[in-house]
Amino acid sequence: LTPPSVTSTQSHLTPHRDKVTVNASVRDASGVRSVDLLYRPMPSFYAWQSVPMRKVGTDRYKAAAPLTPEGLLYRIVAVDKKGVSAQWPSFLKETPYRCIAPWEPSWVTHRSVALREGTPTYAPRIGEKVFADGEGVIKAIPEELTGLTGVRYPERALVRAQAHGYGGFPIPFKVLKETRLFLAFRGDPFPGYGRYAPKALTVGDKQYDIFARDFTLGEHLLVFPRGPIGIVLGFKERTPKDKPLEVPSVRLGGKLVWEVLKRDFVTTSTDFEFYMPKVGALVYTDRQYAIERIPEELQQCLGLRFSNDRAKQGNMSVPFKLEKPAMLYVVFGNADEGAWQRPPRDWKLYAKDAYRHGPTDTLQRSIYCKNNPAGDGVLTLESGTGVILGFK
Repeated sequence: LTPPSVTSTQSHLTPHRDKVTVNASVRDASGVRSVDLLYRPMPSFYAWQSVPMRKVGTDRYKAAAPLTPEGLLYRIVAVDKKGVSAQWPSFLKETPYRCIAPWEPSWVTHRSVALREGTPTYAPRIGEKVFADGEGVIKAIPEELTGLTGVRYPERALVRAQAHGYGGFPIPFKVLKETRLFLAFRGDPFPGYGRYAPKALTVGDKQYDIFARDFTLGEHLLVFPRGPIGIVLGFKERTPKDKPLEVPSVRLGGKLVWEVLKRDFVTTSTDFEFYMPKVGALVYTDRQYAIERIPEELQQCLGLRFSNDRAKQGNMSVPFKLEKPAMLYVVFGNADEGAWQRPPRDWKLYAKDAYRHGPTDTLQRSIYCKNNPAGDGVLTLESGTGVILGFK
C-alpha cells in the first residue's frame, strides 16, 4: 500500500501576523479522503490541534492556523481512500514538524489601548465566539458592551497550562487613555474588580456575571493563574458619564483586609498581584516557578506575586494595611544563595526546609514569620528575592 504524496508546501503570514496560511499539494492513486493541518503554539507543552485543509484546486489544499508572537509548530496528515496515511514532514527523513520562530511583537493601537501584535481580538456581539478553541457563542450581552476590543484566547490551552502550574496566556496591554476593562466570570472574580451587571452575559446555555475595573495610563498585564477562567469582553474608554465602580475589599474569613497600595491582580511586571499559595500556584509574575511543597495550613493565606527580576535588584518595598494584627509568612533564602534575601533578625523560623518550588529550582527552603500590628506596614526585600506566602 502506497501512502499519499505530500509535496510543494508553502506558508504565508497575514499582514498582522495573527494567522499563518499553509498550502500543500497532495496526490494519491486511490484518491484523497482527508488532509488535516495540525498545529500547536509554543511552548510545546500545549496539545496538538487540528483543522481540515480545504481543497482549492487540482491536488491543492489550504488551511489557516492562529499565530501569536510565541511562535508555532505545525505538520500535515493526509489519508487516502484506502485508509493509508502519510505525515509531512516525514519523521523518517527529518524533524516531523515545521516551526515558525517566536519574535518580539510590536504594539497595535485599538482605540484607548494598545495590544501586542498577534493578540487574537474580536468584537463581542450576538453570535460571536468568546474562545478561540470553543463553540460557545454569545446569546445575550448588554448593548453598550457590543463592539468593544475583546481578546479571544484558547480556553483549552489555558486549562492545560494551569494544570502544569503555568499562568497561561498572559495578555499585556498599554492604556493610552483612561480605560475600563470588562471581564465575565461564573463565580468569584479577581480581586480589584467591581460588579458591573449580574447574569448579563449568556454564552451557550451558561450565564455569566460581568465585572469591570478602571485603569490609568501605562503598561499592564492580565494573567489567568490557577483559578477562575474569565471571558475578556474588552476595553472601553472612560467618560465623565461612567458610574464609579464599587470594588469590594479583599477579606479572609471576614476579618482581615489587606490593601495593596498599588495594582493588585492585573499588574505590570514591577507591581504585585494576589494569589493563593497552593500547590501548583505561580509565585512570581515573570517566572514559571510553581509551588511543589508547602504546609497545608498556609495554603489559605492571601499571598502576593511580584517580579523576581525586580526583587533581585534590591530595596523592593511592599506596602500593606491591616485591620487587625496578623502573621506574615515569607520564604527567605539559604545562606549560600546570593540572589535571595536572608531572613531579617526580627523574623522567626516557622518551618525548616518546608517549602519548594519548581520545575527548575528545586531547593528546599525555610519559611519565616513575623507578627504585624493593625495599620500601615511595609515589607522590604533589601538584598534579594523571596516568596511572599501571605497573611494569616
